[in-house]
Amino acid sequence: MPEDLQALRLGGLRIDSLGNYLATLGLMQACSRKWADFRGLWSDGEFVVGSAGLTREALEDFLASDWHPTNYERWWKGSKEIAKLRSWE
Repeated sequence: MPEDLQALRLGGLRIDSLGNYLATLGLMQACSRKWADFRGLWSDGEFVVGSAGLTREALEDFLASDWHPTNYERWWKGSKEIAKLRSWE
C-alpha cells in the first residue's frame, strides 16, 4: 500500500512574484534529489510541498546542512575559438 504524502504549506513562497516562482523551481530541484517522490503545487496562492515522511524540520535541516548549490562556471570564458565565433555574429 502506498505511503501518504506529508504536506507542508510554505507561506513565504507566494504566487505573486517571479522571484518566488523561480525559488520554488529551485526548491523542487534541490529536494527531489533527497526525496524521490517530492511534489509541489500552488494552493490558495501559497506553495505546498509534499513527500512521504517529510517534516518541516527535515526540510530545514536538509536545506541548511546537506544541500549545496551547483557551482556556476563560465566554461566559455577564455576560449579563443568561441571569441572568434562570437565576433562574427
